[in-house]
Order: sequence, then C-alpha cells, then structure tokens
Amino acid sequence: MARVQLVAIIGSVLYLFLIFPLVFKKRIREEYALLWLFFGFVLLVLSLWREALHFFSSLLGIYYPPTLLVLILIGAILLILVQYSVVISKLTSRISELTPELGLTKMELEKLKKRTKTGNKKMKISVVIPSYNQGKFIRQTIESILAQEGDIEVFVADGGSTDETVEILKSYGQKIQWVSEKDNGQTDAINKGLSRVTGDIVAYINSDDFYIPGAFKRVREVFSEHTEVMWLTGDALIVDEQGKEIQSWIRWYKKILRKLPFPWILYITNPIVQPSTFWRRELLKRVGFFRQEKHYTMDHDYWLRIIRYYQPHIVKEPLSAFRIHGLSKGGRHYEKQFREDWETVREHCNSPFFCFFMRSITA
Repeated sequence: MARVQLVAIIGSVLYLFLIFPLVFKKRIREEYALLWLFFGFVLLVLSLWREALHFFSSLLGIYYPPTLLVLILIGAILLILVQYSVVISKLTSRISELTPELGLTKMELEKLKKRTKTGNKKMKISVVIPSYNQGKFIRQTIESILAQEGDIEVFVADGGSTDETVEILKSYGQKIQWVSEKDNGQTDAINKGLSRVTGDIVAYINSDDFYIPGAFKRVREVFSEHTEVMWLTGDALIVDEQGKEIQSWIRWYKKILRKLPFPWILYITNPIVQPSTFWRRELLKRVGFFRQEKHYTMDHDYWLRIIRYYQPHIVKEPLSAFRIHGLSKGGRHYEKQFREDWETVREHCNSPFFCFFMRSITA
C-alpha cells in the first residue's frame, strides 16, 4: 500500500507540473482545462488521504483500494498523451468494432458466418429469473419481458418463496414456465433455468430488476448484424426501490470503463452489467454453467471465463434497470461481495504482468 501511494504522490505532482503549462498556454481546449486540473488534485488528495481512498474505492466497486490509484495514474498518463477527447473516442470506438472477432478460430468464424440474417431476426430469446421472496418486484420483472417483441421464453426458478410470489406466478398461466422448490441458492436457480430453456439467445435477470422497452429488439439486431458475436453487454439504469433513477455518475463511470480493452479491465473491476448481458445458448457447451460455489460474483466469474474465448460486443444503449434497495443481496452484503470478487479475480488472473501487479500490491 505504501509503495503504491508513494508512486501515486510522485505521479500526481508530475502530472500537475506537466498540465499547468498546457492549461495556461491554452494548448488544452478551454472546456476541458478545469476538468484536467481537478483530476490532478483528486489524484493528489487520494494519494495523501488514506481514508478518502478507501471510501471512493468502495463506492466504485474496486476490490483493493491501491488499484484505484493505479487506475487514476493510468488515466493521468492517457490525458497527458492525448490532448483531445475526440481522439480517445475514435480509438475506443475502433477497438469495440474489432474486438468481437478476437478469440474465434477460423473454423468457428466460418461456422458463425453461415447464419442467415433472416434466421437471426426470428431468434428466440430465453430469460431465466432466479427468485426468492421478491413478490414486491417480480411482476414488474416479468411484465418487462412479456412486453418485448418477438419469440420469448420466460423461466422462473423460485426457491420456495413464502410471500406472494407463487400466487403472482400462477396468475400468468401458460405465458411463463416456473418451478417453486427449495434450492441451493441463486446460482443453483440460474443453472436450473439455463438447463431447461430452449432459446437461441439466453440471459438471466434478478427478480427485482427489469428490462427497458425495446431491449430485445436491439439485442436481436446486434446478433443478426454481427454473426460472429457470441455475447453482448449493454448499459443499464440504476434505480431505487420506487424505480427512481439514482447513481447516474456510476453509470457514466462504467460506460467509460466498457470502452477500455478487455480482459484486463475485468481484473480490476466489473463494468459489465449483468441484466444487460445476453449470449448465444451454444456458448454453454464451451464455457459451461455458473459455478455454484460463487454466491455473489457468479456473473463476474462467468464473464472472466467467456472472455478467454470471445470478446463482448458493447451496446451503448441501456437494456435494463438494475435496482438497489435495502433487501437486495448487493445492498446488504457488499463487503462479502467485494471479498469474493477479489478472490475470483485472483483465480482467473493468467497474465504474468497482472499476477505480478496483484502480488506486489497485496504483499
């Protein structure tokens, strides 16, 4: 920790030393000048003030505080090297266009390109909903799926709820499939559903989240136009218990992170929004199901497994709404979630550089 802080202090001072002449000589666009100066002072404050560093790390979902300093240092270097934000925008846009094909063998690419666009437009989307005592929200979740256009399959894997959930599920008749029985937790419910659905595209959404109107149309468009894409992830709103949008700055921050090259960003934090992520069902044959020993980070673990073979296609539009409330697992047990996230990252880190980096900051 002390080593990283020392490097960050030196880096922030150097950054400000280099930025001041650029600002006062007007070599930086005026509308960005104050932002760049503010960035440098934030880096300096976080380097010197340990408590602030820990606070902002927890807010941003970064599992080990020194990595926040490293992220900001990387940002500082990028700002010095690239004066105009439009250059960054064009570069990352080009990266996102190229990355979907990375990880595909020639045989796989040829096989995927044989898919006809007509067939893809008619593709069936299956959604699994793991559920337990979320009767307050589950109707909105189901309705948000049934309101989407095209061929849709809904499977609710309920863990034996004791609230009004079962009565709500019964009210849908043949429109949805569901079971309500004791299970081994959320991951077990997700796997149960994935093993039973039959769609070309699959996803899961928690019973307190919901989809944005038109989301499935956008998903079909991507898989239709990009036959090589095996999975995609989009933006999402963050809402409270009443459905009011909150924490818009975290949404903005994660949108920027999704523009950065994968997979290394997944070693530091998880910018992939789970309910806004969809994948071809055939991916299950190669990657398998979710790991049941993961109780909080089964999705992060799954993205790290997929990324070994396929890069995600990034959708800029919001596809879902992620709800934060007092009874949500993330809201109640965020410390346990961060610990499991950190363990998950260490398990998957197969890059010599990042393994060395992780060992050095935790020594």
